[in-house]
Amino acid sequence: MSKRDVVWAIHELVSDGLVIHDKIKVKGRLRDRFIPSTERLHESKEMIDDMERNIQNHLATMRELAVKMRDRPAIKSVKMIPVLPDPNEKGISEARSLTGKIDKIGQNHLDEFCDIVNRILSYIDSMNYATYDGSLEADELTDKVIKNLRKNTMTEINEVIQYSLNPHPARLSQVLLDTIRMKIPTFFTLAQLQKMSKIKI
Repeated sequence: MSKRDVVWAIHELVSDGLVIHDKIKVKGRLRDRFIPSTERLHESKEMIDDMERNIQNHLATMRELAVKMRDRPAIKSVKMIPVLPDPNEKGISEARSLTGKIDKIGQNHLDEFCDIVNRILSYIDSMNYATYDGSLEADELTDKVIKNLRKNTMTEINEVIQYSLNPHPARLSQVLLDTIRMKIPTFFTLAQLQKMSKIKI
């Protein structure tokens, strides 16, 4: 997770009212301070429970968007075209690429879906960072809870993506899946690692 993603995730936490953004002076300089939204400090379990509820709300929104994506895909009329149509370029001319037309409403659904998924994954990453800066207790139980939350969330996201792709032809599903992966950095990285692991040297 990049520094920019962390800043974005913190901004979302502030927007959702889970965290208060404050300023304090440290050695004469103003520094940012982020504290839980209640007057008292949360215990680790309470903070994790709040975050889990927030993630579940976002997952519900994600599922609603998946239904819309299933009914109205972001891309239509997918066809295969040659990369280089010149018949003299033997081998290269046989390469093919998929192309299609954009459906604006469907594209909006897909963009919102990917934004929600990125937000969910950023929240989980933020929980990991919180164990390093002392906001959450860095113990075995907390690590296990965060690990299980990540695993279960990733499983559900993958299942929902497959649900949104299932009714469509193979070519369209592949183009939509590639588009989703490009808009979700975590999924794009995982896909690249899977491809690299299949390369024989």
